[in-house]
Amino acid sequence: MSQTTRDVRGAIDHLATRGSIRCKDMIRLLEGLGFAVRDGKKTGHKVITHPTLVNFTSASITCGHGQNPQVKPIYVARIRQLLVTHADGLEERKEEDR
Repeated sequence: MSQTTRDVRGAIDHLATRGSIRCKDMIRLLEGLGFAVRDGKKTGHKVITHPTLVNFTSASITCGHGQNPQVKPIYVARIRQLLVTHADGLEERKEEDR
């Protein structure tokens, strides 16, 4: 199994086994998989894009308020499903970048 496969599958497993994750940790996880994360229009909202992932436009998360808050559980589940759906494409893109 390649390092990239472990990265993507590891991220999916991590989000499945952890009921919650801090906003900075989620951003770091997504950026490590090649996603771009930027601030949305409202405080705590983040917009997620991927420059080369086929059939993906954008997603979002809401982190809540305060310093490094928890990502709301519904968004953790949505991001996990996003990673499951696009795992093969993410693995291909990461391998191409090497």
